[in-house]
Amino acid sequence: TGFPRTESGAEYDLLQNRFTAEYAGYAAELSSDWETPGELAARISEDAPAVAAKLLDMSHKGLIYRKNIDDKVYYKLMPWILGIMEFQVNRGGSDADFRATQGRYFVAGYGKTMWGNRLPLLRYVPVNTALVQENRVRACDDIMASSTGKGASG
Repeated sequence: TGFPRTESGAEYDLLQNRFTAEYAGYAAELSSDWETPGELAARISEDAPAVAAKLLDMSHKGLIYRKNIDDKVYYKLMPWILGIMEFQVNRGGSDADFRATQGRYFVAGYGKTMWGNRLPLLRYVPVNTALVQENRVRACDDIMASSTGKGASG
């Protein structure tokens, strides 16, 4: 559903709640593909160590994706939903002001786009088969035995 524009400008309030002007500038320059801080620094003609420090901080704040591959660090943009919003909540960054701003944006824009499509965002798909649920509470000895590979007595 993207990041829809609203008549009220609620999307700007939401972005300003999380991004400084400097971080918004870096986010706007980031590619949608994985790239190193050095690649971004070369493209925007800035100092690579300074760019690396800013991107690391942005990733710690849950504003961009970060991953390591073969001892190299890569970054890329992330979407608002299934991305930035969840990182804010999971990392404890969802203070009352953020939640209120997010709520205004959801009502004014994102929610309308998400639930206003002709086809539903989520739906059931019948598979015409029975599912067997075998949840059970296990005894502490059984759990210990399975984690150590030893029997309950051993």
